[in-house]
Amino acid sequence: QGINLKIDYVNQAIEEFMESLSQYSAKYPDKITVSIDTIGTNFNQILSATSDMTAAINTASSIDVENATQWSNAKNSGSAPYDFKDYNYGYTNTSEYLNKALSLIQDVGDGTSATTKKTYVIFLSDGAQDVWDGYTNVYEDPNSRYRVVNVDYTAACQNIKQSGIKLFSVWATYYSINDYMINPLLGTGPGSMQGAMQACASDTVDFFEADDGPAIQSAITSIFSSIMSDVSLRLIGNNQN
Repeated sequence: QGINLKIDYVNQAIEEFMESLSQYSAKYPDKITVSIDTIGTNFNQILSATSDMTAAINTASSIDVENATQWSNAKNSGSAPYDFKDYNYGYTNTSEYLNKALSLIQDVGDGTSATTKKTYVIFLSDGAQDVWDGYTNVYEDPNSRYRVVNVDYTAACQNIKQSGIKLFSVWATYYSINDYMINPLLGTGPGSMQGAMQACASDTVDFFEADDGPAIQSAITSIFSSIMSDVSLRLIGNNQN
């Protein structure tokens, strides 16, 4: 219908990021590697670490939201128990998968050698971790939704930063839907989505609040400039800068 969703702006922003990066990669062959992971019910490394910028651009253009799972297993008869851990419309396993993403990153360092590379993570999220609650008895608690929504992923962000990685955090603002699980996470400060995403960033200037698609694009553009400034790569002059 000609309507742009947030994911469309994300695609465009990351694709443009990779296109800009490809100009530097062409001048500094094998000096830059990128990967792209998506986090939801599942963890998908849709692009493993590569210096192939054409592959990076193509992959960025195909990023999409994860399909929701069923409410319950189709084999169930209609009465409890249901397989809520695997179904229930799906989850966002942010903490687990941030740690998984970290485990796939190698050779982090100060940039002085191929085994000590300056490394950056751009974490783009609506700020809500949505996970299975581990146990629910529908007969004891008929109002249960079989899930917990929180911002407990800040510890995983800390693991990334402690590894020597510079972490950029882009909070794609969660629109208020007057939901009892989301409402406690609104606002600012500790315990809020905004506060958690801000705490994830390596520095105050590394946090971006993006309340619409163009703001997401602007944030990614700013992050690109920050990274290029930090690594001191230039497109003019010789390759010694």
